[in-house]
Amino acid sequence: MGKLNWLFGWIGLLAFLLAIPMAILANILTPKVQDAWARTSKARAYKRYSSLGKTILQFKRKTEFDSMMDFFRFAVLSLVSGVLMLLFQTLFVSLNQVYIAAINGMKLDATLDLNHTRHLGLLLQGLVLGMVLALNVSLVLSSRHLRLVSSRSRRRYLISLRQERRRLKRQFGIGDNFKSSAQTPLI
Repeated sequence: MGKLNWLFGWIGLLAFLLAIPMAILANILTPKVQDAWARTSKARAYKRYSSLGKTILQFKRKTEFDSMMDFFRFAVLSLVSGVLMLLFQTLFVSLNQVYIAAINGMKLDATLDLNHTRHLGLLLQGLVLGMVLALNVSLVLSSRHLRLVSSRSRRRYLISLRQERRRLKRQFGIGDNFKSSAQTPLI
């Protein structure tokens, strides 16, 4: 079971170290992957075109204050998940010290079930990894919403959505009535 603890420890450390670079990489690659996916088929391009239209409409309904509230919501979620991560990690470290003391034969104040302690340690490490994931997701989402608080950034974002929609329209000949014209038979 000692090897399993080392394995989960290394996985936790690796997840913690790679979480932020992977989130940055995902933000960089997402538009490129969406464009490549939309280019492969006219039906997928239409879906992307209509989803961009819905995104534009939803974006126009929101104000800078809505984006600020979303930012605060995700910032509080980041704070809560960070505190919980530290709490679970502290509990794991103290439980691990007691477990190691029991294995080494030190006299403890209470009896200790080693199997139960081992399972509790694995559960705490899983909770720590879950909180690291929640922390990173909420940080990415809060940074996205913070970017949309300024009216200048909102205009840029809206322009980029419209440009992508126009590009799809030109590339695939898509219009808002594409679906209805594609389903009606020619007589």
